[in-house]
Amino acid sequence: MSYTPQPGTFPARVVEYLRSLPAGAERSSAELAEALGQENVMVAPMLAHGRAVGAVRARKEGRLLYWSLGDGTPPAAPLDNVPDEPLHPAPAIPKKAAVVFPAPIPSAAARAPTGFRAALWTNGTLEIHRDGDLILLTANEAEQLRDLMRGMP
Repeated sequence: MSYTPQPGTFPARVVEYLRSLPAGAERSSAELAEALGQENVMVAPMLAHGRAVGAVRARKEGRLLYWSLGDGTPPAAPLDNVPDEPLHPAPAIPKKAAVVFPAPIPSAAARAPTGFRAALWTNGTLEIHRDGDLILLTANEAEQLRDLMRGMP
């Protein structure tokens, strides 16, 4: 798969500029920025993807980056590409107790003096308590019950 920067973008202009130079020629970030009308600090970030896919190469000399045309081969990972060991092991995280979420707030509730309670929850569930017994109706079942009761005389 080859990388082709979008026409008119800074990476495309850099590739065109480097192609116009003699083979193997290099230019510093400052030289590229001046030649193409870009801020020096933006050269490396704007060419990062092109560098990663091998369209351009960068060579560091001291604090300067020198850019040349790449051959399309992505740079190899460094030999020490192994994650560093942490200086101190991470502290053990204590296990959390089960999280108990509060019950949803009923949208309508009724309480009768005979120990009968009913709640219609915001999710449509109908909860009925009577003498210690619990009846839960899903939103669909509650809707069917409402339809049935509407049809009663």
